[in-house]
Amino acid sequence: MRITIATGPCFPFPALQGGGMIRTWESLAKLFVQQGHQVTILARHTPDQAREEILQGVRILRQGGFHQHALTPINLVRDFFYALRACPHLPEADILITNDFWLPFFSPRLHASAGRVVVSVNRFPKHQLFLYSKASLLITPSLSLLKEIHKQAPHLAQRSACIPNPFDSEHFHLDPTAIRPPQSILYVGRIHPEKGLHILLQAMAKIYPHFPQASLSIVGPSLAREGGGGSAYLGRLRSLADSLPVTFLPPVYSAEKLAAIYRQHSIFCYPTLADRGEAMGIAPIEAMACGCVPIVSRNPVFSDWLKSGQNGWSFDHHSEHAPAAELAIRLHSLLENPNLWHTMQSSALETE
Repeated sequence: MRITIATGPCFPFPALQGGGMIRTWESLAKLFVQQGHQVTILARHTPDQAREEILQGVRILRQGGFHQHALTPINLVRDFFYALRACPHLPEADILITNDFWLPFFSPRLHASAGRVVVSVNRFPKHQLFLYSKASLLITPSLSLLKEIHKQAPHLAQRSACIPNPFDSEHFHLDPTAIRPPQSILYVGRIHPEKGLHILLQAMAKIYPHFPQASLSIVGPSLAREGGGGSAYLGRLRSLADSLPVTFLPPVYSAEKLAAIYRQHSIFCYPTLADRGEAMGIAPIEAMACGCVPIVSRNPVFSDWLKSGQNGWSFDHHSEHAPAAELAIRLHSLLENPNLWHTMQSSALETE
C-alpha cells in the first residue's frame, strides 16, 4: 500500500523542532515500511535539510512551512495558503494521513489521487470538523476526544475511531543501570502558560522546605515560534524559581537523549491547564516507560491510561482552594514515601 503522512507546516522531520507527534510519525512510518508498505512523509522544509531524501526506507519530501505564531488565527491563515501550495506536491497514494488543519479539506477536492484522507485529530476539535466531510476516517488517541468528535460532528461518528498514539519502545524503556536521584522531578514540554508551569513552581516552593534535597528540571522550548510562551512567561517562571533548586534546560528532540533525561529523574510532572488542548499526553507515557512516576492534571484525556493512586497521581488543576496546594500534596506523598514510589513505578511500567 502507498501511504503518505503529511506532518504539517510548522515542524521539520526528523524532529529539529516539535516533540511527541513528530516522533510518533517517525515510529509509524518505520513500522509501515517494515510491513512492506511504501511510505512518503511530506514535511516542512528548512535550509539545512534536503528537499528530498530517503531515511530508513521512508521517502521524505519537504515543502514550504512557517514558524508558529502566538496567535492561532494567524497560523490558520498561513496554513490555508500552505495547504493550497502543498496539495500539488502530494504523491499519488492510497492513503493520506495528516494532522494539518486545512489539508484534509483541500486534498480530496484538488488532488483526489493523493489517497483517501485519514485525519489525525490530536488536538481538541474547535468546531472545524465540518470541513472534513470528504475524509474517509478520523482517528483520535483518547476516548474523551472521540466523544467530542461525535458531539461536534454526529455525521462523522461512523467514520471515527479511537487509536492511542504509539510510543517508541526502542528508545523509551527502563534502564536498571541508570542513576535516578530519588527526589528528582522533571517536566518536558512547551514552556507555555497553558502547561501550568507556574503552578508547578508554586508547588515546588511549598514542598522545598520539607524536602531540601528535591530538585526540578524543566526541559522545553520557550520561544513563541516553537510553541512556547515567550520571554515574558519564561521571565515570570525564573522569578518564581528564584532560590529554588530549579534548572531550565533547552528543548531536546533526540529520542535517545530525551530517554536518558527521563531516566535521570524519579517523578514526571505534567500540570497542563489546557483542557481543550491536550490529546493523550505522549511525554508522560514516554516518561513512565523510562521508570518515572507521573503526576498529571485531572484532564480527561489522561484517564485512558492513568489510574490515579495506582500508576501515578492526578490533581485537580481547577481546585477552588489552590491547584498548587493540590499538586504539592501529590508531590509530598511520593517524596516522603519511597515504598509508595516503588509501588507506583512498578504499576506505571506495566501500564498498557
